[in-house]
Amino acid sequence: MQLHILGLCVLLPLIKWPKLGAFVGVVLTIGFAAVAAIINLINDFPPSLLGLFPDPDDRTFLEVPTYFKPYGHAGPYFVGMLLGYILVKYPKIVVPRVWRVIGWLFFSTTQCAVLYGVYNWNNGYPWTPTIAAVYAGVSKLVWSAGIFWMLFVCLTGNGGIINRILSWKFWTPMARLSYVFYLLHPLVIWVHEAFAHSNTYTSHYFWVYNILGHYMVTMVLSLIVSLTFEAPFLALEKILFGGGGRDRGDSTPPLKKVPELPNFDSEMRPRNYTHNKYPEGQTNGSYRNGGDGLYRPRENGHHKNGQENGAFCRL
Repeated sequence: MQLHILGLCVLLPLIKWPKLGAFVGVVLTIGFAAVAAIINLINDFPPSLLGLFPDPDDRTFLEVPTYFKPYGHAGPYFVGMLLGYILVKYPKIVVPRVWRVIGWLFFSTTQCAVLYGVYNWNNGYPWTPTIAAVYAGVSKLVWSAGIFWMLFVCLTGNGGIINRILSWKFWTPMARLSYVFYLLHPLVIWVHEAFAHSNTYTSHYFWVYNILGHYMVTMVLSLIVSLTFEAPFLALEKILFGGGGRDRGDSTPPLKKVPELPNFDSEMRPRNYTHNKYPEGQTNGSYRNGGDGLYRPRENGHHKNGQENGAFCRL
């Protein structure tokens, strides 16, 4: 909520003064990253919430001033706001192939550094307070910058094979449940931990097994909650606001108008000509005057008043 309110300080200037809005966004992003680093340095916190602190009280002591406060998430928030602004103003940007390759290499490297940079610390190697503060201040910002690049190139048509993989219809059900999944998965993990009454000896097999189990249980619960609460309210929102609700890609597209088929009953009738140019009993070669001013097609050269030889009959 605090970031939504603070975001108006960036969003409103972006509408009329884009340069001023961008400047304010950059200043706030750097400022909040510095605040996170300074708080980490003053309290001598570890670089991140490492696996070295299994005690719940220790984790709470670390999470409250670092993870639960808004300044730690301000950088990713403003990066997302910048991406939305660029996509609205410049939806058809063409990125040269060389820059696409450089971008993928650069952001993939930085994200791998954020992800695997804590490996030694998780294995008990000590860290210096300065390195821990720098990592705490910029790690979330660097990770969100990599997400920014991936979304930017895919949504502007420069994603290539990555865009095709991420656009695969296989992901659609999970994408529709992603928000409910995000809300429920901590509850599933906490309940599992609450029922653990003995020490746990971890291994790779243990974590893979637990992660897959948590994933499947959370997926089933997300489906139930989404169908029970989220989907009805989204449908009600669209009804009340005339389709202005949140479009998540699950709405049925309008049917295309199919052209009407010709009326074969009328098309197959022989044409009747009311122009009485020829006297009764005479023909013009193809049509014969039947005495009532109506000319009918000739077939096999035989005509009778009131009857026709062939598929055509008198109307």
